[in-house]
Amino acid sequence: MQNSDPNTAPSKTQGVDELLDPMPKTVEISILDRSAPGWALWLGNIFSVGVFFCLASIAVFSIFFQSLVVQDEESNLAPLLVMVGVVPMFGILLFEYAHAKALAGYRHLRKVNAARAKAVAAVMVVVSIEILHPLAGTGAISGVLLGALGLVFLKKLKRIEPMWDFVSSEAASVLSGRDKTGYALATMHAPEHALSGPMQMAMTGFAGVSAFGVASWLAAEGVLASPAVAAVALLSLWSTDAILRYVRHITETPPLLELAETSVEPINDIEFDGDQTGLKVDDLTVFSNSGKLLLSEISFQIPPGSITGIIGDSGAGKSLLFQALVDPFALQGLRVRGSVRGNNQDLWLRHGRDHNVPAVLLPETPILLPTSGANNLACFRDGASLEQGRHILEKMVFSSELVSEICECTDATTLPGMQKRMLAFSRAFLMSPNAYLFDRPEDGLPEKQIAALLQRLQQEARHGRAIMLATDNRALLEGCDTLIVIQDGRIIDKGDASDVRGRQAAGWARFVGVRNLDIDDNLETWIRAQFKRPGDEINRRKVCHIASEMLTFSCQSMNSLAQQSVIFEFKHFVGYCLLSLQDSDAPIGAAQLDKAQQAAKEPDTTSRLSPLASIISKSMDVEASAELERRRLLVKIETLDLREEPSHVRDQNVKSES
Repeated sequence: MQNSDPNTAPSKTQGVDELLDPMPKTVEISILDRSAPGWALWLGNIFSVGVFFCLASIAVFSIFFQSLVVQDEESNLAPLLVMVGVVPMFGILLFEYAHAKALAGYRHLRKVNAARAKAVAAVMVVVSIEILHPLAGTGAISGVLLGALGLVFLKKLKRIEPMWDFVSSEAASVLSGRDKTGYALATMHAPEHALSGPMQMAMTGFAGVSAFGVASWLAAEGVLASPAVAAVALLSLWSTDAILRYVRHITETPPLLELAETSVEPINDIEFDGDQTGLKVDDLTVFSNSGKLLLSEISFQIPPGSITGIIGDSGAGKSLLFQALVDPFALQGLRVRGSVRGNNQDLWLRHGRDHNVPAVLLPETPILLPTSGANNLACFRDGASLEQGRHILEKMVFSSELVSEICECTDATTLPGMQKRMLAFSRAFLMSPNAYLFDRPEDGLPEKQIAALLQRLQQEARHGRAIMLATDNRALLEGCDTLIVIQDGRIIDKGDASDVRGRQAAGWARFVGVRNLDIDDNLETWIRAQFKRPGDEINRRKVCHIASEMLTFSCQSMNSLAQQSVIFEFKHFVGYCLLSLQDSDAPIGAAQLDKAQQAAKEPDTTSRLSPLASIISKSMDVEASAELERRRLLVKIETLDLREEPSHVRDQNVKSES
């Protein structure tokens, strides 16, 4: 993924149509300093160059075979030369073993550096051949040029095979969860075009044949000694292969970089207030490449020292929200826009070697490496860090013996589910970030572990941490200070936890939005979600229409320059429902209400009813009042339960409502 200056990001005023442009001007930010120690780079280069020159020395031996054994007819030297020629082969094994041993744990680095170092050595060899005679290196040069052009062309060419390795007859085994290896193959991305390997092989062979032909012609002309023909051909062949391997490496898309398909557009012109502590999210939007909105303009602030619960139906976008806050680059195939800051630090700017991370995400599936429990707990550190981690873990599992068992496990991914989660939680607490994000932390935990987790979270809150919990667990929700309700990727309610729980316990649903007509679609989605019975489409249409008129009525008297909110509340009753509107305008006067009621009774056929009159005409009752300096419009709407009516009555009602 390419690193870019985040200051070049689009402004907040960028429209939705621009966001859905298939070729947006995006800023892609990845780990800023993912690399390895300098000594590892130099050491790897030394080993890789040593391997190449051991291989190249075989070409030099071909000269002695040709001159001593063939031309001078010293056949008794052939076995000796073969024995000496085997020495470089052992040298290759020794170099590769030392390379792997010295750089254990840097597997990807070894591959990258080896390809680069061998390519550099190959260039040096080709230059040496050119010094021998300008025409001697034409085979290698032409092979490299043609091969590089071919590989670049194949990279731009559409793949001729699917991006997975999968046989359809294996589908039942894979999808039933009985074939993990098959699933890994089925979800594996092809890193390069299928013809990249054959292209490299063909051009390498072309270079070898061309070099052999040119060297033979030079020998026939007396320019080059005949024993050097085979050496030039072999050196050209191996040099071309080494250079094209490196070109192939830099043109492929290795699995480690597949996440580059994600587009992340940070907003940098947000005006921040004076208090920048805690977690602040502004206009976070996530959508697919097809333009489907998955998260829509999510904005909230979590002050330090507070616990916020995120609630909503399955599929509402809670897990997606957490991932977008901490690591939007992992949302492959999606596009992310917004601003996420913790204690005035951009959470989307990351450094690979940071030990003090600003936020920690605890997903449903614990993030563990296939190494010891101790390494997973202390992030490969020991001493005081490991001891502190063991102490935290003991508080979570209530057993020093179990702590030892977890830490001494050679592969933490094989631990039972509860122990995995406790290990991941303890590691997070050991990191002491400014913000915690827990996605369904209660899954697979007994009540005593949930109680221990809640106690620890409350302790972290007292230390000034900002904590977010996506949970359905009653005990954890009761420990929250604030609740945010998400539906279809939108925030529809947020406030004090006791208020939100009180409304939900009383059967009231709540929708909070920016006071303008642009939220009409969001409002309709929220209304439709309140009717889940079969045959409720008539009720949905009626209530959606009235809600839209209520929004229009609210926006008619709004100051367009002011950023205001509007609140809708809804509750079901037998045979009717209640829908209320609250905004910051002055209360509705009696005269205004009487005029609208009169217009609803005696409509003027030459003009459209006003929004308030339209509301009254389609409702059983309308009440206007004021609560806490906000005006309130309460509408009683008749609803039908079509499940209990005879079919002819149901059809008649459907026809009349339509």
